[in-house]
Amino acid sequence: MARVLRRSVVWGRLPDGAPLAFPLIEAEGERAGPTALFTGGIHGDEFEGPLALLDLARVLEAVDLRGRVRIVPFANAPALAAGTRAGPLDGVNLARVFPGDAGGGPSARLAAALWALVAEADLVVDSHSGGTDLAFLPVAGFYEAGGGVGAEAAASSRAVAEQTGLADLWALPATPGVLSLEAARAGVTVAGCEVGGRGRARPSDVRLYRDAYLRVLAARGMVGPEALGDVPAARPARLLRGDWVASPAAGLWRALRPLGAAVRRGEALARVESPLGEVLAVLEAPVDGVILAERNLARVREGDPGLLVAAAEDLS
Repeated sequence: MARVLRRSVVWGRLPDGAPLAFPLIEAEGERAGPTALFTGGIHGDEFEGPLALLDLARVLEAVDLRGRVRIVPFANAPALAAGTRAGPLDGVNLARVFPGDAGGGPSARLAAALWALVAEADLVVDSHSGGTDLAFLPVAGFYEAGGGVGAEAAASSRAVAEQTGLADLWALPATPGVLSLEAARAGVTVAGCEVGGRGRARPSDVRLYRDAYLRVLAARGMVGPEALGDVPAARPARLLRGDWVASPAAGLWRALRPLGAAVRRGEALARVESPLGEVLAVLEAPVDGVILAERNLARVREGDPGLLVAAAEDLS
């Protein structure tokens, strides 16, 4: 059976000397093999991945493991405590500062400590969700070659995204400072996933993530069939390409089409209204495709993410 150790990694201190740390769960197999890193909680209002990672650790305690699995269920403990997307110590989005700076501000130092684990990993799965403000369909993301991502890293990252078995693949837009992008640029095999949101952690979404992690470990030969139990076989059905459309105005958000809907270019998908009922802006579909993610909160500020419409390619 795997030997599972739990500890805290101190990455900084508050002015009063209290430690700043993130939890690290390490499962060591009796046989040599690759090192897999699973991360969650980069944002403090995303809960599906963190809970699923705790479930994964419990599964690994009872199965044979080849290699090593490192689990960081709640990477951004200060943001988790505050229930915020950004770090409360400096107001910085941790997912925009990788690979970090050990001599920088709090978020940059935390990113550097997490990056030390990324640098030692053979594969990484980074788990996100829509958090409080947004909601996502289940999707496993990877980066295509170009923009600093080499062909080998692109191919291996797509492979691990496919191995999750989540319903869709997403050719991720290149946003600097995101853990998965910077890892891919460094040649690491990495998938960046999104499941759920709305400030919740539905049991079905938590299970989707846990099953995805186990499929990856099984595909990599790190666990045997007994670890899968009743995990269903699955593979992505579509490849999606798209990015967020920002709200052009502040006001009240009114969705006109639901998450997952098939839409046509130019179709009205949402509008922003004033408290008097004036239509301040209408958001239209930029392409034929599917609504991959949507706004959850009815309050919206100018520039906030509104809708993510992705063109879809059938993989069957």
